[in-house]
Amino acid sequence: MAAVLLRRISPPIPLCNLRMIATCRHVQAGQKWRTSHGQAPDGLRYGPLTDKPDWSYADGRLAPETARRKRRMRNRLDVAQRISQLLTEIDEAKENTEQRSSSAQGKY
Repeated sequence: MAAVLLRRISPPIPLCNLRMIATCRHVQAGQKWRTSHGQAPDGLRYGPLTDKPDWSYADGRLAPETARRKRRMRNRLDVAQRISQLLTEIDEAKENTEQRSSSAQGKY
């Protein structure tokens, strides 16, 4: 009985009060400008807001690293190692090509 009475008294929720996340282009304002100036497209991937600690102690000590910051540093180290490995492979391939071309020229 009370539930039926409450349904009659409480008004329905208007649709204008619902919050939704918009993913259209105008929400990503400034993305073109940031990428053209060498910054992250969303402003949160790298830079002082994500790389530096939020606070420090009054005596100057840094705050302990968060798990997210540690994960970002690990990811960046992995990417750097992968880049270094690929560059080494490119250098080796260039050397092999030069050796093959010089040995092929010596035969003729």
